[in-house]
Amino acid sequence: MQRRFDERYRPLGPTYQCSNVLAVDAGTSSRPTRSTRPSGGSGTVLGHVSNLSRAKGLYDVMDAFDSVRAVDPAARLRIAGGVSDQQEKADLTSFCRRHGSAVEWIGPIPNADVASFMSGIDLLLFPSSYANEAQPLVVLEAMRVGTPVVAYDIGELANTIGPGGTVCDESASFSDLVTNLVQMGKQQADQLQQMGNRAAQHFDESLRAAADDLMYLADDLLSKQG
Repeated sequence: MQRRFDERYRPLGPTYQCSNVLAVDAGTSSRPTRSTRPSGGSGTVLGHVSNLSRAKGLYDVMDAFDSVRAVDPAARLRIAGGVSDQQEKADLTSFCRRHGSAVEWIGPIPNADVASFMSGIDLLLFPSSYANEAQPLVVLEAMRVGTPVVAYDIGELANTIGPGGTVCDESASFSDLVTNLVQMGKQQADQLQQMGNRAAQHFDESLRAAADDLMYLADDLLSKQG
């Protein structure tokens, strides 16, 4: 995003980036053990947190879960967020009814509960195609607790996620990518765990880099005073 900014606006001086990672509570980046997560089976637990809409990936999440259930019948999906569009709300309600107890839609949650939500899932799905998507806080919240992320390659998501998940080209099948990850996770029990460990490590590295970036920006601004 910084490169594209420079190419479009051609600033006369240096540009600086200030990562949203600084807005996320550093806390502990250790991932809770699987036994602390919601009980109800050994299937993969997928999650999605957003202002639920087509642009933010709701329908891609529902399609992906339909596909995942074919390879992991015990898989579950937890969804957090509100829906403002009545047709989208009806479609989500129908989807939940069709999958029964395998899908839990808990509605909007306060910021203080996001980390707990992320600790209770194995993989965060964030297939947003929102035109102004940049560096969503929920993605950083997931990585902070060691939950890997799958998202579309838009905004700053590729750099944000790094080795702590994977990004999907908007022209490719998000459902296929998620299903393949779940299938690999079933075949190699620690596959998602290892990816989650990398997510937590990448978050910590990004936090340190962001602190340095902020220091450089402050030094530059202070040097120009007077």
